[in-house]
Amino acid sequence: MHVAHRGKIGFSATVAEIRARFYQLEGSLMMHIVHEMGISGGAARQMLESFYRDRSPTVFVFKCRHCDTQPFYVDGV
Repeated sequence: MHVAHRGKIGFSATVAEIRARFYQLEGSLMMHIVHEMGISGGAARQMLESFYRDRSPTVFVFKCRHCDTQPFYVDGV
């Protein structure tokens, strides 16, 4: 699923797609799960492995049209 938001274009992704196409985001995504969502240990790893493209939980990966960064958004947890 492709989405656009505030000058950014993006799509939902599975963790396999993140590892294949955006490997540099995996660490940031894990930090988000631990520090922002309050999930740690084995549950954090399980959360990372459970992202779906077409249902919750989903991670949306964006590419900013202005600065070329690749932020993400976790939805549906």
